[in-house]
Amino acid sequence: MKTSRFFSLLLFAGLFLPGCVQDKLEVEEIPFEYYTQEELSTLQAKFSLNEIPDIYNSATITNPENRKGTFGRVLFYDKQLSSDKSVSCASCHDQSKGFADDKAFSDGPENRKTTRNSLALGGVPSFQNYNGSSFLPDKFFWDERATSLSDQTEETIQNPDEMGLEMDEVLDYVKSQKEYQILHKYAFPNKSIRKQHVLDALGVFMNSIHAENTKFNEAFNKTGTINNDMVGFTNIENIGRSLFVENCNSCHGFSIAGLPFSSSGQLQSTVANNGLELLNSEDLGVGSLNGHTTDEGKFKIPGLRNVELTAPFMHDGRFATLEEVVEHYNSGIVNHPNLHENLKASNGEPKRLNLTSEEKGALVAFLKTLTDHTMAEEIIWSDPFIN
Repeated sequence: MKTSRFFSLLLFAGLFLPGCVQDKLEVEEIPFEYYTQEELSTLQAKFSLNEIPDIYNSATITNPENRKGTFGRVLFYDKQLSSDKSVSCASCHDQSKGFADDKAFSDGPENRKTTRNSLALGGVPSFQNYNGSSFLPDKFFWDERATSLSDQTEETIQNPDEMGLEMDEVLDYVKSQKEYQILHKYAFPNKSIRKQHVLDALGVFMNSIHAENTKFNEAFNKTGTINNDMVGFTNIENIGRSLFVENCNSCHGFSIAGLPFSSSGQLQSTVANNGLELLNSEDLGVGSLNGHTTDEGKFKIPGLRNVELTAPFMHDGRFATLEEVVEHYNSGIVNHPNLHENLKASNGEPKRLNLTSEEKGALVAFLKTLTDHTMAEEIIWSDPFIN
């Protein structure tokens, strides 16, 4: 194999070159070909994949996590992992839309519809940090019923409204495909294909998604705080920033700067009742899950990175534009026994911001600084299928 030839060549060179040159060779990590020519031909007949793994979790190309990411990328886009072969993970999590969907309820297999709006995987600075924060719990879905990314992925695949395939069927399919046999061999050397390997590979791929190439990041790196006018922002964007800090940051700060504490130093909530009129009284969010009346109407607080790209908004996709979302918080909050304290006025009634048209526009302008316009162009997150 080419792997053996590479190491033999490197060892031979190391015996005769000065120490400093030997060290340089090791540091530069000469491009390494993992696949045999036969394996590469098999893969490239179906997928647009490089000869060496893309970088997913480590700058070191020999890191197994990168090979898992490549495996996960293919799985993420494979429609064969649904009951009628019509949808993949990417069907509800579109790269061009911040890994969200542009429908209130996504299309599932067998002409089904999902029961909630698709959460954006690109909605936080780093999905890996979202998954593994030491401050905020690792919980997924709008009602936070999954306590790990692996559990979330397995439930999504098996949900009849989302992909509708049992994991045993997934495993049988993966085992039967020569391309997956090759990808698995390099991702999980000397191991037979297992369910957890499929889930882990998908997890590595999703955890690699990040939204850090934004105007906000550029300004935040220069200014070091969100509490003052930010370098590089327009006047209207800084007005929006100020309004956001005053009215929104206490719940959404984590999705903005990746910090689990609000500007007041309080640990941020992960779920809230945000004063929506409950159009569907059967969907009580966290309350539907645990049966506690004190949790009725509470849903996950979503990330706001790429929010410009992820319409429609809320768990039921009721708002088509950011302007509608801002107007909800400005004048449309409905009272509820579980309404979040931050959305109440001093008299206990729903808060009214009474923003001017200019201020509402400024808040939207600030939210648009959170867009990572390069995300849609990242090859490592794109559809690898040729046909």
